[in-house]
Amino acid sequence: MEINPTWQNAFRGELVQNLRRVSNDFTRQLLIIDIAKECIMYSCDMCLEYNRQGAYIGISNSVVDNITYNVCIAMNGLVHEFGESQRNEVMSRVRELMKDPRTYSVLQEEIDKYYGR
Repeated sequence: MEINPTWQNAFRGELVQNLRRVSNDFTRQLLIIDIAKECIMYSCDMCLEYNRQGAYIGISNSVVDNITYNVCIAMNGLVHEFGESQRNEVMSRVRELMKDPRTYSVLQEEIDKYYGR
């Protein structure tokens, strides 16, 4: 997987905003499972956006992995307790969710519901 500092910086700002929303402006304590769910949802959202806006139709497994990896590294910079085992869990779940393009519209609906869009 490729480390992409530009992506990580962009992801970090959006992740902070998302964590602020999920934690009710940081008044609700978040558990590691909440942090992992945020990484899963955000990674899938970024992958679906890449799929829609990319230079070619579709998204490769390596791009899914690169996006997810950089989301997880960005999150680790924010929440140091979010470590390698959580990253591996997130990577596995995102791969599973992104494996079938026929389910992308349902996945996008789930993401939109999670983010209250």
